[in-house]
Amino acid sequence: MTRLLSVSLLQRIRSWISEDFFDCISELEELSPISLEVPSTALKAGSTDEITGKMLDEALAAQKVILEWHCGEGVKEFKDAGKSGKVKLAIIPARGDSMQVVKGTASFGVGELELEEVVEFLCDVERKGKYDSQFAQGHKKRGLYEDTSTGSLRRLDLDYAAYKAQWGVSGRDCVLTSVVEKVGDNMWVMSSRSCEYPGYGEGEVLAGYVRCKIVNAGNVVEKDEGSGEIFVTMYSQMSIGGNIPTWIVNKAQTRAPGALQDMYKGLKKEKSCMGG
Repeated sequence: MTRLLSVSLLQRIRSWISEDFFDCISELEELSPISLEVPSTALKAGSTDEITGKMLDEALAAQKVILEWHCGEGVKEFKDAGKSGKVKLAIIPARGDSMQVVKGTASFGVGELELEEVVEFLCDVERKGKYDSQFAQGHKKRGLYEDTSTGSLRRLDLDYAAYKAQWGVSGRDCVLTSVVEKVGDNMWVMSSRSCEYPGYGEGEVLAGYVRCKIVNAGNVVEKDEGSGEIFVTMYSQMSIGGNIPTWIVNKAQTRAPGALQDMYKGLKKEKSCMGG
């Protein structure tokens, strides 16, 4: 499968841009959902208010980083880290103040799912979380920004996700600005960064949880033009917060993409139950 974009497409992409943490050992008490309602923002295509504009800028900055890792010079920095089930793993080791980057690639089959089905599934925090053993709860607020004026889709979402405690380390949660965009006939990119937004303050961190920081994270969903096989590549760079030994953090993050295989199976099952 050819993963490198043409130079012209990569330049065009650049021109647009001006946790499964680890296996759970301890049981987590039933969580009470927290209210994360944010007033709906009705926006015209290409128009944002100041706060949403900043969120979009951050999410697009993460998109730029992910594209560099996926089809730019960053490809060369990854080192093979084996497999988690059928998911191929790779890492960029931590250097100085730069956090480790984890990459996981999984096949989502040939002819079983449509590209857009996979994208919508992965954009839904709560839905995909059902197949992530570390997921505690999550919420999504859609409609902050949507633009189809270029002939493709760019949508900005506000996400909240919480992950269970493990290895004696308290649970982590995060608030994310997330953008999904179609960047080619057979490629979509989802990118996220931690953010602050009215109504999503520190006061809403779950009891016993620690707010973590997502530096750059997301998924690239693409279809091989020759075989028709769909691939999902997950990228994650984060600081989980607290005084956690580096080796635990690195091991946890390296295993995180293993959830992709369960998500693939879960999405197929959902489609089958709906008669698809």
